[in-house]
Amino acid sequence: MRSVGLLEGRRLDFTTCSKARHCGVADIVKDENSCVYGVVFEISSSLVAVLDEKEGINSGRYRQSHVAVHLTPSGAVEEDVLTYEVVKKEFNRYKPSREYMDVIIKGAEAYGLPPAWIEKLKSFETR
Repeated sequence: MRSVGLLEGRRLDFTTCSKARHCGVADIVKDENSCVYGVVFEISSSLVAVLDEKEGINSGRYRQSHVAVHLTPSGAVEEDVLTYEVVKKEFNRYKPSREYMDVIIKGAEAYGLPPAWIEKLKSFETR
């Protein structure tokens, strides 16, 4: 199952650099005046273990974070949604590459995220 979700009180930022992509990569940062749209997937606990490995949980680079997300268009709230956040955030240092942002934008379009959100994604400065 998947749903479009709205995470309030957070903003999209690029607070760490990917060694594989050689550019800033997406993170969600607390910001009471902002929100982030995304896709909420239902996954198995074995897939969570795979994601933990991919996101480098054991390296201390990322941590799991559980957040409440408003599912759209129903408005229902999913109280315990797993996401990953950068542990040691570095602000105003990294920019995403054009190729990386294109992946994010294409995913947002494919999963039907709101057009205004897609326009916001397109407005991010890239390197």
